[in-house]
Amino acid sequence: MFPDANGVCNLQVLLDGNDAYWATSRTEGDEPGRWSWPPRV
Repeated sequence: MFPDANGVCNLQVLLDGNDAYWATSRTEGDEPGRWSWPPRV
């Protein structure tokens, strides 16, 4: 996954079993409906 210059990318979420969800054109940020990198532990 590599965001474009505006922080927009398409994401594939793997669900239980063989199901998957495509979250298309998501922007980077902390608000609901946006994506962010998980914190390093």
